[in-house]
Amino acid sequence: MTIRRLTELFYDQRRDRVLDVPKVTALVNTLETKLCREIFLTHESPPRAVFAFMGALPGGCGACASSPSRASSGACGPCGACGAREPYTDEWDDGYEDAELLVKAPYDGIYAAYIRWRADAAQNDVANEANSRRAFEAAWEDFARYWNERHMPLERAPYRGYKE
Repeated sequence: MTIRRLTELFYDQRRDRVLDVPKVTALVNTLETKLCREIFLTHESPPRAVFAFMGALPGGCGACASSPSRASSGACGPCGACGAREPYTDEWDDGYEDAELLVKAPYDGIYAAYIRWRADAAQNDVANEANSRRAFEAAWEDFARYWNERHMPLERAPYRGYKE
């Protein structure tokens, strides 16, 4: 799914045009940042697009190899030389609306559910907001369950060994 397709779906569902493309883009950035921090980067083998989105490429990009501290850390932060940047900004040359989003089908309904929830919240539509929030949370749980079943979680705590 792309931002352009998501906006079209949203306009088909709601004719009041509460959100335009820049607002939908901001919401997608917020959701994908949350997805990266809470799901993708807490498990082994996240998609490479996650690192590009978060502005850090694993293993460095080659352009930052002159910096020993960046090379030793295994990531070249958003320095500009590597071209890493948030994918959904106006800095893109007329193409960020057609960039593929991180969550693929059949779980890409999480984007529509999130935008529907935020649009209802912006309209102060309490009844629909509660329903759309539950729909988003259900979509979030479905995707998180899917990801957890297929990827091992990262171990954060060091092994301390057995003490007698």
